[in-house]
Amino acid sequence: MFHDLVIAGPPGFEPGRAVLETAMLPLTSWPSACILPQDVYYVQENSMNEAHGELHPPIQETEVPERNLLERFDRLWYLVRAATHPSRIPGEPREINRSLLNRNVRADLLRRYYELPKTDPDGRKRIIAEAHIRDEIARRYLNQGEITVNLPDLGPQTSRLLILDPPESQTTLETEKKPPIYLIPSISADIDPVGGLAQELAFMGRKVVVIGYPESSLGRTTAEFADKASRSPNYEPHVTFFKCALRQVAPEGEIELWADSTGGPIVSEILNDQAFQKRVSQAVLFSPASSVDQSRMELAAGLAYEIGGFSGMLGRLPAYSLVWGRKTPDLPHQDKIKSAIFNAQLDKVCRKAKSWQQMKVKEGGKIVIWAGKNDRLTRSYELEQEVSDNPQVVFLKEEQGLHVTPLIEPQRILRDISAAQKS
Repeated sequence: MFHDLVIAGPPGFEPGRAVLETAMLPLTSWPSACILPQDVYYVQENSMNEAHGELHPPIQETEVPERNLLERFDRLWYLVRAATHPSRIPGEPREINRSLLNRNVRADLLRRYYELPKTDPDGRKRIIAEAHIRDEIARRYLNQGEITVNLPDLGPQTSRLLILDPPESQTTLETEKKPPIYLIPSISADIDPVGGLAQELAFMGRKVVVIGYPESSLGRTTAEFADKASRSPNYEPHVTFFKCALRQVAPEGEIELWADSTGGPIVSEILNDQAFQKRVSQAVLFSPASSVDQSRMELAAGLAYEIGGFSGMLGRLPAYSLVWGRKTPDLPHQDKIKSAIFNAQLDKVCRKAKSWQQMKVKEGGKIVIWAGKNDRLTRSYELEQEVSDNPQVVFLKEEQGLHVTPLIEPQRILRDISAAQKS
């Protein structure tokens, strides 16, 4: 069996100058025409697949290329609040250029900056330096490529690919020894829904690779892939797609395998494969889908509860990304195919996966599962009993956590994950 693979994406590159004003927050933006010098990388052959790489220049975006519904809502909400509650921060300019960071991160940096007294200039400089680093990571995050896997009988499947290297200032001897993290997003998603997690991991000094879905907004797929997805009782053919992509982007060596929501059962099926059990040193699953059997009506009710949970945390809203289509129109036939795959995925989300008990990583590694007690969407907290006999599983259950909590509070949740991996 042969899989042809084409990758267009960013290798490591030297960061340019930081893009924040050094005198004071808020932050400034990179110029609109910010294209990195052309660079390329290649795909190695391995024993199971024959693959070839095609060289492409990286694509440096200046904004997220998908439509984010929550960002639009937040902008409206923020305008209303700005009109009724003017900023009380002294000296803040009335009009500023946006940085590449979302408003939530900028607001947190600004809050910490002004919490420090003027008599602590060194403390304020440290926050400004952090803002520089985070904005550089955000620029690297927007340097995204694509990966195409040609599956026999199913045709070429193309998805978004992000290879995010941490700035040198954030790496340590400990993080340099750790393998890269490969992150699979939630249902039919591009990279942006897990963008906060990816950028926070890079700030912690970790290299992160995110692979999107072929049926995502920026992906391209085939009717044959949709037909197989609709007929399959498990997460095929997505499992095969991600296995092939992982083998080609990471042909050898240890990796960590992380996933959010629907990516969870996909990773669990991958970790039923002995070849990956020998390579994956750690796994992390956030709010995994397919934790219980439920109806579409129960899933919809859980979604309504999840949306209601935002009512008391609108300040965190811009940290979440609800992508709904491309900013540039997709081809009509692709819309139809992608919709069919998405609906097939929803059916699988409502069915309890049969792969939880057999998942395994390398000896000495852990499978950390994070679940919120208020996750009414996938009810991931009910998975605890299912995996209780697996000695590699560490189950973290947060009393007030929602399904999306790891995506809107990545800094706090990643601290808990790190502690669980070291325990």
